[in-house]
Amino acid sequence: MKQKQGLFFFAFVWLFSFLTLHSPAQAENRALLIGVGKYQDSSANLDGIDNDIDMMKKTVGLMGFKDSQVKVLLDSKATLSGMEQAIKDWLINGVSSQDRVVFYFSGHGAYIPDENGDEADSADEVLVPHDVSVSGETLKNVFLDDKFGGMISDIPAGEIFVFIDACHSGSSTKAFKSINGKMPKFFYYKGMPMVKGNFAVEEASGKEKYICLSACQDDELAIATRDGSLFTRAVYDAFSKNSKELTVNQLKEASLTYISNNTSPQDVHHPQISGNMDLAGKNLIMASSDESSPSSDIWTKLEKLVEDADYKIEIDTNQNRSFKTDDLLVITCKIDRDGYLNIINVSPGDEKPTVLYPNRFHKESQVTAGTLVIPSSGDSFNLRTTPPSGDSLIVAFLTQEKINAYQDGKGGDLFKTMSEKSFRGFTVEEKRKNGNFGAGKVITKVE
Repeated sequence: MKQKQGLFFFAFVWLFSFLTLHSPAQAENRALLIGVGKYQDSSANLDGIDNDIDMMKKTVGLMGFKDSQVKVLLDSKATLSGMEQAIKDWLINGVSSQDRVVFYFSGHGAYIPDENGDEADSADEVLVPHDVSVSGETLKNVFLDDKFGGMISDIPAGEIFVFIDACHSGSSTKAFKSINGKMPKFFYYKGMPMVKGNFAVEEASGKEKYICLSACQDDELAIATRDGSLFTRAVYDAFSKNSKELTVNQLKEASLTYISNNTSPQDVHHPQISGNMDLAGKNLIMASSDESSPSSDIWTKLEKLVEDADYKIEIDTNQNRSFKTDDLLVITCKIDRDGYLNIINVSPGDEKPTVLYPNRFHKESQVTAGTLVIPSSGDSFNLRTTPPSGDSLIVAFLTQEKINAYQDGKGGDLFKTMSEKSFRGFTVEEKRKNGNFGAGKVITKVE
């Protein structure tokens, strides 16, 4: 009994480290990415919007956002009500004044007759959700600029970055036609007001906490292609080439250069900045994504290995991955072939990943196909959650070459920290791309 109490105390101490995350006072940054390429009116469909979302997921990752901080609405999920609800639940109710928010939209823009008399040109600029419909000489189920502005005002975040990849040109775009694989991102309908104006964030409070980078000038058309929209491709390209610092001003110039170099002169459109210009010189790449937070770099590297694996391993936890203080944690990993298994954990703030498997009770990494449970029924320890709250990443790697992160690890007894030797082993195995490298991940949350 004394031995079991000692093991439980050790597991408790380890788990305190295992689930130690940013304190509640630190930022829970959020990104909301919305893409509409498939519309209820299929004649309005756009090519490449799924590629836009993939590129922006990578972009916000490069900015310093974790997967758990990113919400995506694509196509049929991006209805008017779905967009408004996501802004309310994910951004307005999900952040504090210490946080940073990114909002991104890729799809059609349009105009409708001014609904409340606040527009000098008698037209409201709108974003076009999946469930848009033409009603007489206006549109139903569209996202008005002033409605969006009001919701932006309600987001308590201290910094809000908005990216709009849509166009609102008054040019005579009368049909949805793809020319040479390019298509304007503009929804035309009979009776539409013919004006020139870009979708703008019109904050109801008048206190600008946001800066917006939009794809084009008022009299230009943003272009969608099968490979993704030109503006989004330009944004992703800029972040891919700048790992330490990139301001909104720099991003605007880099985007214009990319667009100019990747389309014909008549299709060049010029990205525009609006909002709080004090934010134009702000570094879009968060400090926590580089040298000031080693754990973020580790988290990113582990997720990249999982993403590039030849096949996926199914790994999950009990309680739908959501825990409260003092709950028991159980990890289940399903293995479909023999090999060498290592299960690694990292939480923000950890300087080194922790090796969960192998461990003191299971020192060998070699496994046969089947289901592995941690802790298993014969283990003399429990994993019990402790404060503070936050997210934790657990990854599983299955290799054909022998890698034992516990034997190569340092410190501890029941569990050890992962060594650089083990990490290099996974990297070498992944690069071979011979069907022998599998991986999976799960993100848990302690409330």
